[in-house]
Amino acid sequence: MRTYINSNAGRVLVIHLDRDDLLVESVEGRLAELGILNAVLVSSVGTLKRIRFHYITSTADIPVDEYKIMDGAFEVCSMDGLILDGKAHFHFVLSEPAGSITAGHVEDGCIVQNLMELVLFELPYVDLERRKNIYGIDYIAEKGEK
Repeated sequence: MRTYINSNAGRVLVIHLDRDDLLVESVEGRLAELGILNAVLVSSVGTLKRIRFHYITSTADIPVDEYKIMDGAFEVCSMDGLILDGKAHFHFVLSEPAGSITAGHVEDGCIVQNLMELVLFELPYVDLERRKNIYGIDYIAEKGEK
């Protein structure tokens, strides 16, 4: 187990994305402009018309992911995650008009339908990144940590 403690409060950002904005790319770009490397996504409200995502398909030591692209009308029911070293790692739960639910790991290429409102909390005093373990799974590590 690893624990990283940030005892100093950072900025709170409220980001509004418009129709046809790219979700991940827009968030990462804005944070880069602001010089923010680490943050936590604490709230999300919005709709998407294209989703790109993946999910695991087995319990094998080396995971097998299935990647999907879907076009349609999607309501974001929940989305949370972290931005570490400038790279977003978000997961979402979405609903479709027929009532079905889709969930998974957000990939680049998700397109906003009407709007997307996000609240992010900056983590300014941690120096974290993602590294791959022996199974190829990304995990959180402090930069320079062995």
